[in-house]
Amino acid sequence: MFADVRERLTAACGTVRELITGYNWFATEHSKEAIDTERSDVHASGRVEQLLNEWVKLARAKALAANGKIFAARDEILTLLQPQK
Repeated sequence: MFADVRERLTAACGTVRELITGYNWFATEHSKEAIDTERSDVHASGRVEQLLNEWVKLARAKALAANGKIFAARDEILTLLQPQK
């Protein structure tokens, strides 16, 4: 990954942790259900990997189109529309 993307993702993760901590405090004080931070539904389902793969394919298609390789870009996008195995 690019260094700037890594930095932004790291910062975003920190912000999310802080928001969850604040929400969980509120939830505890007001007898609401807290967010379980011990399990990871996103990771367990493979959703993160799927989103990253889609992001890479979109970036690749954009680069191909910018270099005049329109059909190769189209083919890259078409792979996103195919059912996942």
